[in-house]
Amino acid sequence: MVKARVTRVSLGSAMASGAIGGLVFGLFLGALLGALASWFAGAVLDWERQLGFSLGVTQQLLPFGDQISGLEPVADLWYVVVPAGALIVGLLAAMVGGLAGGLWAAFGALLEPGAVFVLDALGFDARMRAARAVVTGEGRIDGQTLEGKAAGEVAVRCRQAGVPCHAIVGSSALDPFQQRILDLQTVDEAGTPAALERAAERLGQDL
Repeated sequence: MVKARVTRVSLGSAMASGAIGGLVFGLFLGALLGALASWFAGAVLDWERQLGFSLGVTQQLLPFGDQISGLEPVADLWYVVVPAGALIVGLLAAMVGGLAGGLWAAFGALLEPGAVFVLDALGFDARMRAARAVVTGEGRIDGQTLEGKAAGEVAVRCRQAGVPCHAIVGSSALDPFQQRILDLQTVDEAGTPAALERAAERLGQDL
């Protein structure tokens, strides 16, 4: 038998670790955003110059013309924009990371997927096993449903427990493979309140 030992981490160490991790990630993200902002500003200015020359009009009469004074510094001073973006986002990320580390150390706080947390809090598994079938729903069911959304989590748990799961949705963009992964027995599209009532009535009769 493998035994695991959990070591308590001090509040200061957890906050420092979270802050450092957030700072590193924030510096990278901020630098990337700053570079993209400078590139976009330069691209807009070049497009305005070429369009203005082609049409024979001043840049002020073109789209974004009234924002040239703001775009030019962003494009020309890229060597300031990039580190400034890195610093600003890095500091914000460090504060968030330090807060997350402090909460974890002080209260055992954890980051959990929202759908998993809600279903566990509602005691979904016990209710699911006691049910003849489960009906879930979503405005639009598609590939993103498999990426941790509530309807997808419900369908996966039903599949694992062997409980039939049906879906009533506003629209469906699932391909056959994705529907097979979710193992949905039926997927009824109901884009209006009246269609929703009819779909629920049909499903109730089938069950």
